[in-house]
Amino acid sequence: MNFRMNEQALTEVVGFVLILGVIAAAFSLYLTYAVPAQGRENEIQHMNEVKDEFTQYKFTLDALWSNNQLGNSITSTFSLGTGGSFTQGGNRIMPILNPIASSATFTINHRNETLTVSSRSLITDTVNFTYSSTAVPGSLVLYDPPGKLLVNISNAGNLQTGYGIRVNGTGWYASVNKTPRYEFYLYPSSVTYAPDGKITNITFSEGYKYNRTDITVSVFKDGKPTIENLIVYSNIAALSSGQNYTVNLMDDTYGIRSFVSYPTQVIFTKPGTSNDLIATGIAVYDYTEQESSHAVSLGAIEYASNNYYWIQQRYFYQMGGVFLEQDDGASYKLAPAVTMTYNNVTGIMRVKINEIVFDPSNSGIIGGTSPVQVRTRLSNMTALPYAPITANTKSVTISVASSDPFVPPLWYEVFDETANKTGGVPRTFYQLALTPTTGSIIINGPDYTGSTYDILLEAERINFYVKFHGLGGILE
Repeated sequence: MNFRMNEQALTEVVGFVLILGVIAAAFSLYLTYAVPAQGRENEIQHMNEVKDEFTQYKFTLDALWSNNQLGNSITSTFSLGTGGSFTQGGNRIMPILNPIASSATFTINHRNETLTVSSRSLITDTVNFTYSSTAVPGSLVLYDPPGKLLVNISNAGNLQTGYGIRVNGTGWYASVNKTPRYEFYLYPSSVTYAPDGKITNITFSEGYKYNRTDITVSVFKDGKPTIENLIVYSNIAALSSGQNYTVNLMDDTYGIRSFVSYPTQVIFTKPGTSNDLIATGIAVYDYTEQESSHAVSLGAIEYASNNYYWIQQRYFYQMGGVFLEQDDGASYKLAPAVTMTYNNVTGIMRVKINEIVFDPSNSGIIGGTSPVQVRTRLSNMTALPYAPITANTKSVTISVASSDPFVPPLWYEVFDETANKTGGVPRTFYQLALTPTTGSIIINGPDYTGSTYDILLEAERINFYVKFHGLGGILE
């Protein structure tokens, strides 16, 4: 009887131990396979969310600067980690059955990429000028808007004769006139006397007396006068001393600048067979050719993952682009703010660079699993002084230098795809260069010798001020 009871008890113990073993094995299998699989899925999903957050950040900043929203700010939120079981809907009773929560590090201006732009370009210059001129009569071909279109009178001749210089454009003309001024007066031309000597009648005649000579301007658009006899210089001298009188027809007073389309021909004539004016027509361009080079530290905001189950990834926003780095290489998800196009009708290649930079004084690092809020303000925008004409550059080199070995090949690819695949620029127009620290593109345009102005180079410096704070993270 006791033997049977002991045997039954032993059987129950053995069964219980076996059940515990099965449970332990199940736990072990779950922890070995299911938890990592769930953790991997969570981290993949979270990294996709991070990519979306950077994409949204890029488009929001694009909206700020493209709409010139100076002084305006935006606030963006980036999630640093998966948040563990409590944010993933895991098992609250037995946390051991949940994946370990991943974390991340978020930094501002902890990268060291430098953008350099070097070119042979026409640079806006208020001290030195380039110009073309013609003696009057003569003509000038204006391919681009001049800063000034001058009529320079070096000898006015006889001040009591009224002559002018006529400047003819397409749909408009202007007259720069030497205009004598006379005073009207009456004088007694005859007197009739009575026999007793008294005056019985006086006849008056009209007379004019020379007073002075002015330089005046009249403007006609589409055959209709818009300005008539506007005095520019009053009581001019004979100019025998070498003094000149200059009229700038591109002055806003005359309303000609906005009326002209380019290219255009301007013809200077001297109406009248006895026109004694001596004048010169001059187109002044407020720029000079220069070897120009400038460098700027780009800065970036960067997310570096600390994943337990999935590969490590680093997303960063820089110069309008979104980039991804992994241990095996890097790629760009959204292209940075560099565009290149070619117009095969005009033969002009256009290169536009938006140098989007973060204030160098903004720097910081935050780590953890909680979200981080980033506040970004558009501080200022400055157009770089490349001449605003149809083609202003013979050659330009754009390069990005970095100590990160993945970055030079990345920008090498960006430059090639931006020019050829996106912009349709023939590869004969440019060359690519790659070193361990620098990726570059050398652009000569349609004239591969780099001796012709066949590139329109435009660049703008766009500055953002950034600050951030974490919600439960560690801020340094």
